[in-house]
Amino acid sequence: MNYIDFKYYLRYDVAGTWHYYYVDNAGVVQDTTTPTPLTYTPKNWSEIVLTWERGFTYHGVFQAFTILIEFVKDGAKILRYLYVNYGTEGACQLYIEKFNRTIAVYDYEPYYFGDVDFSRFNDKKDFVNVEIMEGGFWAKLKAKENTNFQIDVIDNPDVIWVSMDGLELQAVFNFIGLDQPNDNVTIPTYTDVNTFNAPTLLFYITEGYSNGDNNPKGNEYLGLFSNFYKQVYGGFVSMAMGDKWFIHNSSESLTYDYQIKGSLNIGTIANVNSTKCRLRALRFLKDDSVVIQDHSIADGVTYLAGTSGTEIINFDTTISVAPNEVLILYFFYTNLNAGNPHQAHIFSLDLKVFVLNKVFETYVPALRTFDVFTQLVADIDADAVASSTLLQTTEATKVITSGDALRLLEKSQLQTNFTEFYNSMKCAFNTCLKFDKDTQTIEIAPVDEAYDEATQILDLGTINNLVTTPFTTEMFAKLKIGYPDVKFDTVNGKDEFNILQEYQSPLIRVTSEKQLVSDYHASMYEIELARANLTDKIMADNDSDNDVFLVTH
Repeated sequence: MNYIDFKYYLRYDVAGTWHYYYVDNAGVVQDTTTPTPLTYTPKNWSEIVLTWERGFTYHGVFQAFTILIEFVKDGAKILRYLYVNYGTEGACQLYIEKFNRTIAVYDYEPYYFGDVDFSRFNDKKDFVNVEIMEGGFWAKLKAKENTNFQIDVIDNPDVIWVSMDGLELQAVFNFIGLDQPNDNVTIPTYTDVNTFNAPTLLFYITEGYSNGDNNPKGNEYLGLFSNFYKQVYGGFVSMAMGDKWFIHNSSESLTYDYQIKGSLNIGTIANVNSTKCRLRALRFLKDDSVVIQDHSIADGVTYLAGTSGTEIINFDTTISVAPNEVLILYFFYTNLNAGNPHQAHIFSLDLKVFVLNKVFETYVPALRTFDVFTQLVADIDADAVASSTLLQTTEATKVITSGDALRLLEKSQLQTNFTEFYNSMKCAFNTCLKFDKDTQTIEIAPVDEAYDEATQILDLGTINNLVTTPFTTEMFAKLKIGYPDVKFDTVNGKDEFNILQEYQSPLIRVTSEKQLVSDYHASMYEIELARANLTDKIMADNDSDNDVFLVTH
């Protein structure tokens, strides 16, 4: 018996059942569920070459025809009918069977199938030519991979609630002292052995983030000696001094460590006795006159009797302050006695208070990576099946949320597309995309599954015209990898490690740049600052509202 090598079918799917187009004896286009090949093979069938190419976006191997296929007679009539009636969205798949003479019982086997691309429809006098593209999910993916979909977060049936127990963020409270006395004439003197002096200290700005437990105020101008000091006597703080603190821990339960750092520029005139300036801090309960502890901060140089000078006293110390405790900054001179005062002039006093404090704990809504993948696949093709052992086994460590969801806004959504999702998974997990045409299953897997050296990846059969060239397309001189750079306060941002990183390769004969940058954000400080500053603020928009975040939970 004489068998032809290939059979060509034009068909379409109806609820899982294939319907085959044919032209009946009256010349009318019909369809049947009985496999019915075209009577006339494509005009250029002998020139058609099926090629295999690897793509390096998804790391898959894909089939493609090298030329347009020219359909004649019944094939041309069927395609003209579909194009006239359905336009570029006509449903038609080219299915090819190849006769196999190498098996015991000769038979036709599936060889290729792909969708007819009616957007490239070209009607000639004697034939119709069209392009054939990978069918099913793959064709729809190509059309929709950059189309944004909105996925519910809070209202999603698969939502999970992630405990955000608070990252320690740094706050910096900035203070400045006045030039005292500022008329450069009045020089205060000290006549009491136990004189304490609280300089005027003005608070002017907070950098970073404070959760509200840390209340900066500053030592106010207290009136005595022109605009200089209030003299306080050792061992106690009078009730009149009780509100003259410069920082207050207003927490009901948490103790904070305050790093007090700065410099005091002070001029000193010693009288009968030698002396030195001592900078200290009194700690006591707010509105209480009993000193809990007198903390030594720094000492100046010793001035001999009758000498004078100007010095800068640098200081850097840490004091633990319990709930509802406050600090008063003060200085005094040693070796004072009645009738033998010393004199001083403060030229400048710059002080910063550093403290680590957490964003208060909340639960934020998020979605597992596999659930987002499943939703995106369903939005692209309702008949496709999402599969990923990789994402299902890492779902305990990676979830996805949005800026809206971090703020706990009602109706919060993820706005994303397949390309952004896949690029982000590729950055985080080094992935490939696998597609089973027979089962319409799309899978995200580790990239090494696309480059298995231990087994044969793909049997290409008999081939000719094999061409090998240097693999330069994936070579690079510079690699960019990581997560999008974001701008937020420099105090905390300097410690962020989920950022964009650049590396130079040793290659010198290529100049290309390769990017493996996630489209999703993973900045821990960006996430925490959004929670801290924007939670429940429903009337304010923010640039990060539509950003997508990867969170470890």
